[in-house]
Amino acid sequence: IQEREKAILGVQAKIGFEKIVRWDYQDNLLDNTPINELQEKFIDLVNELKPNQIFTPSMWDFNFDHNIMFDLVEMSTKPYYSDFIEEIFAYEIPSSTEASFMKGFQPNVYFDITDCIDEKLELVSLYSTEIYNFPHPRSTEYAKSLAMVRGAESGVHFAESFKLLRGIRK
Repeated sequence: IQEREKAILGVQAKIGFEKIVRWDYQDNLLDNTPINELQEKFIDLVNELKPNQIFTPSMWDFNFDHNIMFDLVEMSTKPYYSDFIEEIFAYEIPSSTEASFMKGFQPNVYFDITDCIDEKLELVSLYSTEIYNFPHPRSTEYAKSLAMVRGAESGVHFAESFKLLRGIRK
């Protein structure tokens, strides 16, 4: 946990996040918490932050906690309650998304990261307890390869891909 906290603070320092919100639930045990409790907490957070974009794990992830988070986002961000949200994106997580038998992640939005691929890989490497040797999907080599594939799909050298779940242009 200390290594992960160190990685989170390192990413915060490099990217410049103003705020990091932590919920102290045990990993892979989110299903032990009543969904209403999680939803109330998430709605309160959304109403406090009033984000115009939300990025969530995808429904095609193998990780059960990721599925719960996806469901929370879907249940808690109805446009008639949170009209300030303009876009909701699902993202893929190497070793979770492609490991699912339901290989349904079909990206439809790509962000060109060609100019910052080295910085992305540096940030990925901060999560030393999550990084493994290639060919594991959580290796820096795989992260670079995936960015290259997503780049080729979108006509650039390197890209990060997402599934736009809901969008409104204002």
